[in-house]
Amino acid sequence: RVEVPTHQSDFRATIRIRNRFGRGPGDFMLFAEGGLGVFSFTFDLDALAKVEKAAIIAPVEHGSLILGAGFEAGVVPEALWIGLYGQGRIGMWVGAATREVWGMQTAPANGLLAGLFVRHDANWVTRGVFIALRFEYFLYVTEFRGQVACYRQCDSSSALWESRGLWEPWPVEDPERPGSPVIGGLREPVNDHYFRSAVEVGYAFE
Repeated sequence: RVEVPTHQSDFRATIRIRNRFGRGPGDFMLFAEGGLGVFSFTFDLDALAKVEKAAIIAPVEHGSLILGAGFEAGVVPEALWIGLYGQGRIGMWVGAATREVWGMQTAPANGLLAGLFVRHDANWVTRGVFIALRFEYFLYVTEFRGQVACYRQCDSSSALWESRGLWEPWPVEDPERPGSPVIGGLREPVNDHYFRSAVEVGYAFE
């Protein structure tokens, strides 16, 4: 048994534009947003070298341009809100650990996010405090390509794809094109699915 501590982070910095249809505090409101995001799922690569790599999710790091829109509406004026939103993520870069383990020619991944939130304005504590429940579905689509890097050091006495130091050696040639150079990479795009839930306590400045 090998324990592999992991770390997941999802950082987003966006600018949001909102338009309320009405003058009341609970009236329907649309919003659109744009910005940058960095998603990372990482762990110690020394631990990865001790396990069967096909049995776990290898490190993934993505940087994206975020474009999104959604709406929110008051169920109970000045007390309870509900909202739906969606985001598209256009790949900007992919992390070094992702390339080393999955393929050095791996391209930035594109993704989609859909979310639902329920928010309570806790004015009984003080004006501006809120408590929220958030549920999200998160999808990344990545095409892993190219030969992988070596773990620690390659065996210089043999061809790269024959080295025992590789993370996971890819095929030497394309079976549909005999004699072709090393192409590497998985044959089909890989879909990463995440379901997330969160409880939020915060303060909204007015």
